[in-house]
Amino acid sequence: MGIWGDWETHKSWLVLDQGFSVAEGIPWIMYPTTQGNALIINTELPEELYHERYIEVVRTRKKIPKGLYTIHDMTLKLDTQTGLAKMDAWVEESQASLLIIDNLYRAMQSDINTNQGVNALLDNLSYLIQKHRVAITLVHHSRKTAYDLRRNMVIRQGAEDMGGNKYLANRMNTIIELRKVTTPYADKAILFIPEKATFERTPIVPLALGVTDTQFFPTILDIGSNQ
Repeated sequence: MGIWGDWETHKSWLVLDQGFSVAEGIPWIMYPTTQGNALIINTELPEELYHERYIEVVRTRKKIPKGLYTIHDMTLKLDTQTGLAKMDAWVEESQASLLIIDNLYRAMQSDINTNQGVNALLDNLSYLIQKHRVAITLVHHSRKTAYDLRRNMVIRQGAEDMGGNKYLANRMNTIIELRKVTTPYADKAILFIPEKATFERTPIVPLALGVTDTQFFPTILDIGSNQ
């Protein structure tokens, strides 16, 4: 699964919520889960700051999930053999059924826009999937958004706006875009847009989510201000 979007679209909070849901065996947003251990590899934030977020999630849910683990490594390079060895050991030790990497752009040695860089990454992730039967969620950012000056509007291209080489999106089974939106029913809100759902029998429609105290809940968009 790939989860991507611009800055301040609550990507890291959302995957913390995903990891918590899997560890507890409770539904995540619109998806059912099977209870299992979840491992989050944080490659961007200082450990102290990430720990504060973890504590906030625990506080709002009033429960400490037994099977949710975090690793903090700002030097990890996912497309290298050293990076693969680290991830292999971490997944083995945690017995994770879900591996979350937050985030991708900070954890690549090669250029993620090249075939070579992305293929090395995908080969390493495929190895982990085959060996450990682990599901993987990648947190990623959008590329620079195109803007149509004549029509005075942003040009949206769906998953093609996700950063990186096209092979990255091609190999993902699920791709979710997050957009910052406004709603009268929550101080903060995002639009949760499933752009690729290989294993879903019916299309999944976008869902507006309000964000309160690190928790996500369905809400109603203020359509006029989100065009």
